[in-house]
Amino acid sequence: MQVKKGAPMNTLTRHWHILRMIPPRDKITVKDIMSRLEAIEPAFETTRRTIERDLVALQDNFPLESDGAKPQGWFWRKGSTGLDVPGMDLTTALTFRMAEEHLARLLPKNCLATMSPHFTHAHKVLKETEEGALAHWPAKVKIVPRTQPLLPPQVEPVVMDVVYEALFRNRRFKGLYRRQGETGKEYEVSPLGLVYNDPIVYLVGTCWDYQDVRLLALHRFASAELLEDKAVKPPKGFDLQKYVDSGALGFFHESGKKLAVQLLFTPETAAHLRESPLSAKQKMTAQEDGRVLVEASVPDTQQLRWWILGFGEHVEVNGPQELREEISEKIRRQGIMYGVKGS
Repeated sequence: MQVKKGAPMNTLTRHWHILRMIPPRDKITVKDIMSRLEAIEPAFETTRRTIERDLVALQDNFPLESDGAKPQGWFWRKGSTGLDVPGMDLTTALTFRMAEEHLARLLPKNCLATMSPHFTHAHKVLKETEEGALAHWPAKVKIVPRTQPLLPPQVEPVVMDVVYEALFRNRRFKGLYRRQGETGKEYEVSPLGLVYNDPIVYLVGTCWDYQDVRLLALHRFASAELLEDKAVKPPKGFDLQKYVDSGALGFFHESGKKLAVQLLFTPETAAHLRESPLSAKQKMTAQEDGRVLVEASVPDTQQLRWWILGFGEHVEVNGPQELREEISEKIRRQGIMYGVKGS
């Protein structure tokens, strides 16, 4: 619909837009609200005094507060969910509940603070459902690791806050990083992303003005300080997903290299690789001795070696020869450790 320039904005429409503009945690001024209203529909005209009266009127019916400063800032009262139209339905409430349980450690502190009222409201909605059917759903779905569970190392809260802030604002930070057995060294880090490799959180980034991408365990930072005036300049073409897919989190044995592995599994052990293959082009061939030859191209990582050794006598490395000899030597040394004769 064509709006005649200078036409007054419908009061209900204006109130609706104003409520949507008020942020959940920060503040907004009347001047900012006027600028945003003009951006929504330039043809509409309003005045500063009109917006001020609107906010006072809305305060009678919504949990709004002002700080009394100059210029005056408006915000949602602490603990409120902000504008909630339409109301939270059961599916949305369940989604918030599951997000709270499984994603809380992945979200930055300020995001969790913003979401907290929604989490609380979701608990209330689920509790009030008939017979509480959906309210019990989180107790019926659990996530368990396939490896030996380990307790996560403690990350300094200030370090986590600074790292998240640096990532959000595309800024560098400096921090004291302590490698195992070392007293610590100050790094200037350009953060590129966080990777949660249960139970450890890794920071992917570059140091100083170097372009080589590094993997830093977040719990090894003893301190961190945001560098407001230094922006992050990612290496050309860097993509966090591609970096993860390359096998970097498996800790490269020989960076960037792929191995064409040939592994002989007992049939029972090989069965799960039919459902969860090592690679998209994995090949499985039954052998005369009953075992199954699994062939696949995979990143050359330490994780690959840990994975193979974890199968014990149920797998034999058939190739490549270098990997076979390496695994054989590890097993020989383990035999000596356990006092096996002939090792």
